[in-house]
Amino acid sequence: MLNRGIYGLQLFTMVFGNVEPADIQAVGALSEDGIDEYASIILKFGEKGIASLCYSITNTFENIALIYGTKGTIKVSFV
Repeated sequence: MLNRGIYGLQLFTMVFGNVEPADIQAVGALSEDGIDEYASIILKFGEKGIASLCYSITNTFENIALIYGTKGTIKVSFV
């Protein structure tokens, strides 16, 4: 989580304006050494919206964030 997933959670905080999620659901796996290898997390922010995050140290994902709103979509690419 500290190597990958924390950055997505920080973005959610900025998008939803420091509002704590009303509900969090997550699934993932730890390595034999206790390191989180991957996870998928869904955060529900009440009427404000839903955020979804996937991260992995064992698989390759496109390093982007998509923010969908009523007036369009924002794609943020991370280098």
